[in-house]
Amino acid sequence: MLIVNSITVSLPRSRLTGCSCKSPLAHFYIHHAGSSIRELHPFTTITPLAAQNAATPAADDSFEVQFLFRKAGKASYSGKNARYNALRSLVGLSLKREKGVQNTEWTNKLADLVHQDNPFAKPPVESPSKKDDMELESHVMAPFHDSSPKINISLRLEGPYFSPAYPSSYSTVVCLVAGTGISGAIAVVGAFTEVQRLRAIAKGGDTCCASGAATVPWQKCVVIWTVRSEDWIELPFLDTLSGLEVQTHLTGQRRPRIDMYNKLMRLREGNPEGSMWVYISGPKAFIDAGKTACKAINNVNIYAPSWDT
Repeated sequence: MLIVNSITVSLPRSRLTGCSCKSPLAHFYIHHAGSSIRELHPFTTITPLAAQNAATPAADDSFEVQFLFRKAGKASYSGKNARYNALRSLVGLSLKREKGVQNTEWTNKLADLVHQDNPFAKPPVESPSKKDDMELESHVMAPFHDSSPKINISLRLEGPYFSPAYPSSYSTVVCLVAGTGISGAIAVVGAFTEVQRLRAIAKGGDTCCASGAATVPWQKCVVIWTVRSEDWIELPFLDTLSGLEVQTHLTGQRRPRIDMYNKLMRLREGNPEGSMWVYISGPKAFIDAGKTACKAINNVNIYAPSWDT
């Protein structure tokens, strides 16, 4: 069975003091002593930090940041369970291929906390606050039911580390992602949601609260997600925003692979004069194929981060 969980952390806004980065993409290194004394793992947050920080009331000194991870296995989702888990049941952990077995064991140990008979782990251990190495109270929420209990655990987070990605500078943004890459795509969608919110406020006449929103060129956001059929889950929360389009391509069971070039070319032809930015995330072979497809099309800017070394 595929068991997927989320980690929610209350991030002090002071962690972003002096940070002028507007990129929606950021990751933290997470250490969980109960899973491994030595290991640190990079998690991409689905929360667009800059946009969330800007949207948080000034009186609040923190806001929630979410990470997603899964326990290895298989399952299918449908109905109410699928809709509830649409946001909580996506994969947010980027793994290095050469250390896949070790990393899977680390993630499984963390996921097992949700299923222990004792609903609470040991309380967090206090430690001195540091800018890039900080002990925070976190929660791992058991999936599937809105009334699921939260389990307190102790995690050490290092970060955030922002990626140099600025989609709001382009009229069309495409997230071409496979499997785990959906986490970064969700963060980009979150940033697009904030742009649309501010644009609506500006149209309503409140130019003070939405300064500059009208001049942002970002008009369309397209998520193209290729995922194995056994790992697919409905994403209803991605279908209700104006200017947002979600395309899911299922793989496995002898299905054909996605034709990246044709997908991107159709989007390019639909807006030949506008600027276009493509975020590519997934396994190395997928990223390489995506880059090749983008380079064959004129006037396409690419951002394709990779954990592989």
